[in-house]
Amino acid sequence: MSHRPRRVGKWPVALAFFLWHCDSERLTGGECSTAQDCTSGEVCVSGRCQKPNPIGCSGDEDCELSERCDLNIAQCVPIALDAGPDDTGSTPDSGVHDSGLIEDLGFEADATPMDAIVIDTGVVDSGVLDTGVIDTGVIDTGIVDTGVIDTGVVDTGVVDTGIVDTGVVDVGFPDSGLPPPCNLDADCNNANLICVATVCTLRCDAPGAAACPGAEVCSAATGRCAPGNLPLGGDCAFDAQCTTGLCLGLNIGATSYSICTSACGAGSHCPLNFSCSEVSGMNFCLGENLSTPPGTYDTIAGGFCSSTVNTCQSGWCNTAGNQCIETCSRDADCPAFGGQCWTFTQGSGATTTYDHLCFAAGGTTVTGGLCALNDSCESGVCDRYEGTCAAHCCSDLDCPGTQTCAEYDLDATHTVKICIPRTPTAGTGALGSTCTTFAQCESEVCVPTDLGDPASVRRCSTLCCRDADCAAALPLGGRCVPAAGALANTIVGVCQPN
Repeated sequence: MSHRPRRVGKWPVALAFFLWHCDSERLTGGECSTAQDCTSGEVCVSGRCQKPNPIGCSGDEDCELSERCDLNIAQCVPIALDAGPDDTGSTPDSGVHDSGLIEDLGFEADATPMDAIVIDTGVVDSGVLDTGVIDTGVIDTGIVDTGVIDTGVVDTGVVDTGIVDTGVVDVGFPDSGLPPPCNLDADCNNANLICVATVCTLRCDAPGAAACPGAEVCSAATGRCAPGNLPLGGDCAFDAQCTTGLCLGLNIGATSYSICTSACGAGSHCPLNFSCSEVSGMNFCLGENLSTPPGTYDTIAGGFCSSTVNTCQSGWCNTAGNQCIETCSRDADCPAFGGQCWTFTQGSGATTTYDHLCFAAGGTTVTGGLCALNDSCESGVCDRYEGTCAAHCCSDLDCPGTQTCAEYDLDATHTVKICIPRTPTAGTGALGSTCTTFAQCESEVCVPTDLGDPASVRRCSTLCCRDADCAAALPLGGRCVPAAGALANTIVGVCQPN
């Protein structure tokens, strides 16, 4: 059986008091403890005598809101005011307003505790199903899920410093940031590191290395910066140091030298104080200090000299005419001296030497004429393989179209360049055309464009005396560089194509 809940508060109490006060014309109001203490027709209700309500009841639901059912008399009676002690008037009204909360008065004869007073929060049910996941207590950080897939990489806890990667190559130093100490390059245990002042340092030719300062250049051999812009005659270790682009190593007597030099074909190709001198079959500009005693190369070809005074650049003096003689490698080097380049043979056997001079020595057989001895030829060279007098040359441009400039062995240890007939196996490739073997070229010379890389592109080339010969002979130009000669311990100039 359900019961209508009863709402209590100030306004129902005030209303009950008003009805009680205006109930009848006569205030019955007598005090009583039982009905016997009241007059006839009255009943004792809450300690007061009053007339009974004609409306019978069996429960509170049969009464007005301001009444309750007194089951002793089966009548609705007013709800009594606070029956506690009289108000002393000393405690002021707290001023707390009616909260409006609904009180569950419980069910009659219900032995369970009264329901707790629950305040309706007004929150609308979201309808989300309970997933059964236990609340971990972790506070929501409010960060929006970006949807990035978890890569499974464990967070190392390292704080991002925000430093932008500069792309500098790791040189292999330990995490301390300090390079390891060393005494030798090998102590660095890294091909890109060298030992400098007991500290492992990045090689100057390693990836990411700083450029060498000022005029210094990097040595690929040592990985160290070295002085650059070295002049002709300067001490050097590698080609890039020299303004001439050529560092030559040579032995003079018991002394070894490495000097900046340039290839030459005549004395006039070198500045004064330098002589165009032969070194193992190839001519280079060498300084006065390399001679013992030091030479004096102060007078150009054609200048004055005598049997007692010889400061000729070439070192040769025609004492009959008191004139300095020019050295040469071809007839074109001698236009001011008769136009004839002549090979002067001195001595015999192991002591034989050869010098090439602009001089008419008296041989009468012209180039191409039959010969048996060198002295019979104007050039001073009798090609014993052909039996004809040969012309000197520096490159193929100095020879007729059916001939090529090649090395000729004057004896077992000396060579000279002369024009010879092309061999039957010579190819048809013109100077500058690509090739893979010498047999593809008319010149029978096939040279890589990078001498340090045999796999680089090769081109048909020619012998040379100096760089100018390569610029003239090759469509793309090139440099005159030393190469192994036809004989042991000899070298010859070859154009390295660009």
